[in-house]
Amino acid sequence: MNQLKQVAEYHDKTLPFYKIFWHRDDESYALHYGFWDKHTKSVKVSLLNENKFLADILKISSGTKILDAGCGIGGSTIWLAKNFNVSVIGITLSQKQLEKANQLADIHGVQDKVEFRIQNFLHTRFPNDYFDVVWAIESVCHAENKKEFLVEAYRILWFFEKRY
Repeated sequence: MNQLKQVAEYHDKTLPFYKIFWHRDDESYALHYGFWDKHTKSVKVSLLNENKFLADILKISSGTKILDAGCGIGGSTIWLAKNFNVSVIGITLSQKQLEKANQLADIHGVQDKVEFRIQNFLHTRFPNDYFDVVWAIESVCHAENKKEFLVEAYRILWFFEKRY
């Protein structure tokens, strides 16, 4: 079995366990560890901290076009759409994650701002210079060749400097 299928299969099989052990009292739907500081007392807060920290650093604002590369069940994708009025496309290798992400987008009323697709973030089908931000939280670790991810992210990101 190739590595992409193994990653998808892992996420398909473990999805119910994340709900039981990771998201008991949480609506972040994140599948990562979060951002902890001395004031953080729970996983729920750590996951929100990470999204806030990254959004601040990246200066996310209304109109920003974002790719959530390795979106899981859409936690960050949905959070970004709800909090910043942005367009976000989330990509995953897992059919079960895709289905759950679409359900959660409907529940949270952001289905008009988000889109979820099955795609490999090492070789997307997006045009050059398509996104303002590539958001990848704890997903690139699954890439066998990290350089391929960086090359693809650079290709699909719009940079002023690339234009001139």
